[in-house]
Amino acid sequence: MELNQLFILIAAVLAAAALILFWISRILSRRTGIPEGRIIYSDHGRWTRNKKPLYDAGLGLTGKPDYLIRVGDHLIPAEVKSSFAPRSPYDSHLLQLAAYCFLVESSFGIRPPYGLLRYRNRTFKIKYTPAVENSLGK
Repeated sequence: MELNQLFILIAAVLAAAALILFWISRILSRRTGIPEGRIIYSDHGRWTRNKKPLYDAGLGLTGKPDYLIRVGDHLIPAEVKSSFAPRSPYDSHLLQLAAYCFLVESSFGIRPPYGLLRYRNRTFKIKYTPAVENSLGK
């Protein structure tokens, strides 16, 4: 086998491996329940040092969502729970997510249309409506 043929074969094998790994990563990404988008904030500290918490002086409210994901022009807060999903999200989890939606709007001036509650086996997409916002007792 000529040297050129060997390089072409190696390049083809590496390209095929890259495509397979890309395909696997897409499948695993879909299973997380987190939408495609750019993660701009993470409270897990796995990639970078944790950023400061979000804060609203008017309510004296402080919080750190697990993730903030930029999806188009929106910032979506996501809260990840380690337990299996209940039939419907717990009230305390809904209130926590409502607080994160409020803090995103207060901190960035962008009202999220929804937030995500990710449990081990399921993701709930919770619309951030005025009724949800009012549950914060503003």
